[in-house]
Amino acid sequence: MIKNLVAMLPSWAKDRLRIIRARHLISEINNLTVSELGVDGDGVPWIRLNDGIIFYGFQPNDEMRKLYSLINDRIPAISEICFKVVFDIVFCYLAPRNLPGGLQCQPSKYHPLRDPLNDFNVGRAKKLELARFFKPKEGDTFLDIGSYTGYGAMKIASLVGSSGKVIVFEADPSVLVVLKKNITHNNLKNIDVIEKAVGKSSGKTKFYRSEGTANSLDEWVLKRKGYEDLKSINVDVVSVDEALSSMNIRDVDMINITINGAEHDALLGMKMLLAQSQNVRITLAGWYYVNENERVCDLAVPYLEGLNFKVMKGKLGRVLAWKTNELN
Repeated sequence: MIKNLVAMLPSWAKDRLRIIRARHLISEINNLTVSELGVDGDGVPWIRLNDGIIFYGFQPNDEMRKLYSLINDRIPAISEICFKVVFDIVFCYLAPRNLPGGLQCQPSKYHPLRDPLNDFNVGRAKKLELARFFKPKEGDTFLDIGSYTGYGAMKIASLVGSSGKVIVFEADPSVLVVLKKNITHNNLKNIDVIEKAVGKSSGKTKFYRSEGTANSLDEWVLKRKGYEDLKSINVDVVSVDEALSSMNIRDVDMINITINGAEHDALLGMKMLLAQSQNVRITLAGWYYVNENERVCDLAVPYLEGLNFKVMKGKLGRVLAWKTNELN
């Protein structure tokens, strides 16, 4: 009903509504301390903050350019070509989705579901307890499956420190270019990149991509979300058990899985790792539909419970899981 009413508004009213809706985003952008920005020789835009961290990202699509045109006089001197980078710093770094609890100590009115814990109908005290429990510690090994440009991995790398390790999996070639720039230019020696998709077994598979940055191993998942301009490429796919075995890693401390509908297959391919990792914590995106009636969470929750994990499922499908009795 509301969407239908908005569609009937004149253009100027729609623009005004978008500005109102963006007011909390504007506030967060204004709180950033940008020291430099530009575009490198490969045409990749970047922004450096005053603390020295540099973020490489993507140029804005038409929708992002439209938003920029509406709010650019309300934000610092950010060029249009760098606008998506600053947007992603707010959306993917300040409170990364692979790190439950990012907004519990720094509450924000802008898109609170950036923080996975805000998908759960529990009280403030419980959210703070979960945030402490899921926060990576110095020396932890963290798997980030579907790392995108690595903004979340960058935050986690600072938490696990030089004695820890972040292992990121990313299969999209265009995303990998940006991800590697972020790792290299921030001198993040505790991040290892595995340039493969993740599944229940190893081999080759088709990888579907839109003209934007949406991608999935499952064409149906993207089409259901309205993406029609899909192109496919062949990529290597690996099970986590095989990938970590080749690295001589037998157990990990935390796993994030965000791979647009293939999360359950990823779990099936790490059965040995899950058995060996006694203190592992898991967060995964379970809201993607794998068929007309089932979501990823409908498959992942009983599977993890069958492996003796304690599991929480959020309202929209976020899944948290752990084994230890430290959190009940």
